[in-house]
Parts: sequence; structure tokens; C-alpha cells
Amino acid sequence: MTPSWRWRFVEFLALSGLTFAQPCFDVTGKNSEVLVVHGTTWPQAVALALLIVFAPPLLALAVEGVASLVDRRTVPAVHAVLCGIFLAVLALEVTKGQTSLGPAALVATGCVLGIAGGFFVWRFAMVRQFLHFVAVMSVGFALLFLFSSPASDVLNGSRSGAPAATRPRSPTRVVLIVLDELPTMSLLDGTGHIDRALFPNFAALADHATWYRSHTTVAGFTAGAVPAILTGRYPAKPNVLPILSEYPQNLFTLTGRYGDVNGHEAITRLCPSTMCGNRGRDFASLTSATWKLWTDFASPVRTVARPVDEDQARASVASGEEFVRSLRRGSGLQVDVAHLEIPHFPWERLPSLQRYDVATAPAGESYGVTPRGPGAASARMRHLLQVQAADTMVGRVVQRLTRLRSYDRSLVIVTADHGASFTPGESVRNPSPKNLAGIMWAPLLVKYPGQRAGVIDERRSESVDIVPTIADVIGLQIPWTVDGQSLRGAPPVRPVRRLYPWIWLPSPTDVQPPSGRTYIDVPGDVEYREVMTAAASRTSGDPHLRVFRIGPYGSMIGSQVSAYGHGPASTLRAQIVDPGRFDRVDVHASKLPWVWNEGMVQGMPRSSWLAVAANGRIVAVAEPILVADGRARFSFLIPPLLVEAGRNHVVVYVIGGPPSAPTLAPIRTPLGG
Repeated sequence: MTPSWRWRFVEFLALSGLTFAQPCFDVTGKNSEVLVVHGTTWPQAVALALLIVFAPPLLALAVEGVASLVDRRTVPAVHAVLCGIFLAVLALEVTKGQTSLGPAALVATGCVLGIAGGFFVWRFAMVRQFLHFVAVMSVGFALLFLFSSPASDVLNGSRSGAPAATRPRSPTRVVLIVLDELPTMSLLDGTGHIDRALFPNFAALADHATWYRSHTTVAGFTAGAVPAILTGRYPAKPNVLPILSEYPQNLFTLTGRYGDVNGHEAITRLCPSTMCGNRGRDFASLTSATWKLWTDFASPVRTVARPVDEDQARASVASGEEFVRSLRRGSGLQVDVAHLEIPHFPWERLPSLQRYDVATAPAGESYGVTPRGPGAASARMRHLLQVQAADTMVGRVVQRLTRLRSYDRSLVIVTADHGASFTPGESVRNPSPKNLAGIMWAPLLVKYPGQRAGVIDERRSESVDIVPTIADVIGLQIPWTVDGQSLRGAPPVRPVRRLYPWIWLPSPTDVQPPSGRTYIDVPGDVEYREVMTAAASRTSGDPHLRVFRIGPYGSMIGSQVSAYGHGPASTLRAQIVDPGRFDRVDVHASKLPWVWNEGMVQGMPRSSWLAVAANGRIVAVAEPILVADGRARFSFLIPPLLVEAGRNHVVVYVIGGPPSAPTLAPIRTPLGG
């Protein structure tokens, strides 16, 4: 490499540092949850920093190298163009941050300034010399990221300052399962009990455990709720990373010195790496997440960041299966903790734990605010299917403990970090007067060592009571002040319940904490009565079909088409996306692309429903949503129980008549993708 090539690389290094490295380190540092979720180690962080600093300039240099092989005379011009591209992106980033310009104006501004900048680099040596001095800043940005940013708190959070505790008095096993986004209302049958047909494993656990039925979370978001569960303390400050350096006194550090700790954390990282090791995702995934942060920052389109790591939520089943496999037989104190992001959105799991693909958002469905009409029913149906998947996972944990002959002597706790609301028109997670029952009340089932008979306890328990209860059972004195108390003692006097709200996509109905406080007080009597009368599903019949039976015609699912009167053939035109998927059904595959489907129908009258039949049996009903020009979009889920392996003949019908006497009119138009 000649000196001129070296200096060109230095110029690329300078421009890349300003355009890519500095903003990339900045947004990654401010979003250190990415490092937490991926379990980033120091070697990975250093490798990431080197990649961010040197990959773009090396790539630009490679492009110049290719140009020189074609015609060496083009190198100065190619160099100027590449520098102009760096400067155009830099101009776009700065303009986006300092103005309210739209995407087109931002791109135009970036192009103009990029062209001008490239010209100055090409024509003026003084500009190039200035870049030579600036280049050293790229390395400085990396050092600041590693040693003096919020990211450094994550990377250095492997030590614990927790003081010593007394020794446990007995070799008890503790198994704590924290599910995610599971409201108590989603488990009940309308009489204040767990729906045994829909959730047999939750019900079986409740048969020989203590169910704290009036249990509530103290925070409506994972970063506040899980640390409260694991520390016994209310969140001290808002927006604190759920990492060990912020919460050095927790369940892991309390018990880790006296026994084996087996921690599986989906979002938090409160367990010291010396105890739990690193179970983070691979380096490629970390790099991809970092790249996504930068592209969101540099994109001319202004977006609102989603608070849901959908990839991590999709990996929740694999994490649960890993947790089940990690359970081992032991003789002393064993502490097994798993936070599993299930049944958290995105809802893509069946009770069998098989996954179905959702290519686009189902008709009318949303996550931030529960829509009114068919979207709300669809969202709740898919949520309940995933609650059934969580039920399956709980059953596998209990089965594993039973096989290890550890279940009887174990303290088994199943809870959720927070709930979610499916009240139409209300936020899923932001608290309002109408949705507190869904957000605050989360299940808490505690099977004490040796317990064989189920008990319902109505005390006002909270997330902060879990660690004091564990310490009480195993005989450890907690060496820090906790806000909760053992559930084995007298019921606490709590006239109000505390909730640290999470405000995402705020709306006028959201409840905000009073001035000077970070939490709200909720008396909870009205909401608890609402919880106790809730039902996961008010339909009857086959438990494998009940959740699918939504809307006034839901009872038709599973019945034969021949059981209903037939009207004249419909004149509507309809199509289902990729109907060929019904020709190659594999009911045993891990992914089932035919379970969720969508289509369009032309000329659909308002307030009408469609029925979808496979092989002469109704497998789904759907309420289309009008889009435009007489067209309506519909989506539906097919219960795997109702299809056959291989080829399935699918027909769409328009439903007529009242729910008590429906009729079917076939849509004759061939279905096309």
C-alpha cells in the first residue's frame, strides 16, 4: 500500500468516525438494553468496537482498489465520490437532529451537502489534512464507548457488592419461573378459578400450591418488574437498566454463595457471570442489532422505537426448553430462575409450542392500543393461544422436576412480571382507569416444599414479596432492606397498591404519577372484582377449539358445512393469499405456515361474516374490515385439529341469518394468490 493509499484510508477513517462510529456508539450506549439482552462480554464488545471503527473505511478502500484495477486514473474521482457519500449521510444525520424536515427534504439536503463536501475533499489539500487530524477521534469514540458510557456499566456489571447473609438451614430447591405479559384475567373461567380445560398445567399446579389470587405487579414494564421480583424492592429510579451494577443485591447474590445458581434471564442481567455464565446470543446477532440502531438513527424516515424485542420474544420457547434441560438433580441448595418472554407479543405460538407465520399484521389487529371490533377479538385469541403455550411450558418444568424426584422438596414459584390489557380502545400496557385490572393483576402460584393440597390466599401480595418469601423458606436473612414481606407471615396492611407505570405511545386517558413521584396508588377493589369475573373464553365444547371460536358465529367452527342451510351462490369475489399452502400441509412441522391466513373480498356488505371450510368442515370464521372501493380485508386462524395432512380443499362462504340459524352461501370465484 503506497502512502497515498494510506492517507486515503485515514480520510475514510475520519469521515466514517463522524458518520458511522460516533452515532453508532452513541445510540448503542444509550440503548444499552441491546447489550444486556445479548449477554455481551468484554471480548464481544471490543470486537464490536473494532468492527464499527474499521469496517466502513476498509470497505471504502476496497471499492477504490477495484476502481484502480479498472483504471488507476479514476481513483481520485472515486475517492471524492465515496467521501461525498460519507458526508451526505453525516449531513442527513445532523439535519434530522436539528430540524423537523421530512424524508424528501432530508435526502435532498444530504445530497447537496455531500456533493459539495466531496468536491472540497477532491480539490483542497487543506481539507484532506484536516481529516488526517480528525481520524484519531474514531479510536477515541470507541474508547469512550467501552470505558465511559452507559455500555460500560453493562460490561462491568459482573461483580456483586452484596453483603453476607446467614447460611440456609435446609437443602431446599428453589424454582422461580417468571412469565412475561400474562394477566390473571387470561387464566380464569368466569368464577374466579383457573380454566382447567384451557390451562390444565396451571390448574394442576394450583391443586397443590398456594395461589395468591390478589397478587399484583409493581411495574407495568419488564425493566422495572423483574428487578422488583428479584430484589424485593420497589424501583428506586425510573429508566434504570436491569443489570447487576444497578441491582447488586438480588436473589442470585443472596443464594449463590451457598448453592448452585442456574439463571436464565431474557431481558435482565442481574445474575453475576461467575454464577450463571454467559447465555447471550451470538456475535452476529449483536452486530445486526447494533446496525439496526444506527440505521434507525440515520434513516430519513422518523420512526418511533418499539419497546418490544420481537426476536427475543420469538426465542422464548427455545429459552424455556433450554431451561428445562438445564434442571439437574442435586443435594444442596439449588436455585433455578427463568424469565421467559412468553406469552409476550408477538403472538405466534400454539399450545403445542409450534409456531405459525404471520406475514403481515392481521386485519384490524394492533399491539400498542387494543382496537375495537374484530381486531380486538383476533388479538385476544392469539394471546390466549400463546398463554396455552406458556401452560405447556410450565407443565414441562413440573414434569422435569418430578422425573428428577425434586418436585416434592422444591419451592416452586410461577408468576409473571406484569399483565396486559385487551380492553378495546385502551392501551395494552399504559395504565388508564379502564385497563388497570389487566395490567396489574398477574398470577402468583407458590408450591411450598412438601405442600400437597391447594390453597387460595386473598392477601394483597406484590412482586416485592417473592424474595422475602424465598429467604424465609430456605432460612436466609436478607442483608438489605426490602419493601416486601414473606407470604408465610401475617397478611400485609396495604390499603393501596403501588404501580410504576410504563408510558409508551401516550394517550389522553393514561394515568400519570403525581408531581414528584414515579408511581401511582391504586385502591384496587373495583379492579379486583373485575378480575374475578373475567373469563379467558366463554365458549364451550372441545378445549382445542374454544379459543378459536370468536364472534357471534364462533360456535360453527368444527361443524360440518352440511349442517347448515345453503343460500344462493354469492356474487362476491374473493382471494386468499397463497392458497397453495393448503396443498402441502404438514401438521407435525415446527412451523405451520397454513395456520394463519389472510385475503381480500370484493363487494362485502357491512357487518357480514365469512366462514372458511376445509374438506367440508368449517375451520374458521372471520369478520372482514372494509379497506376501500368496496374491498374488505380478512384474516383467520385454522385450528390444526381440523385439517388433514397433505392436500385440503378450502372454500369460503358468506354467512347469512342470525347466529341461532346461520346459512352459508359459497363464494364461487376461484381463490388466487
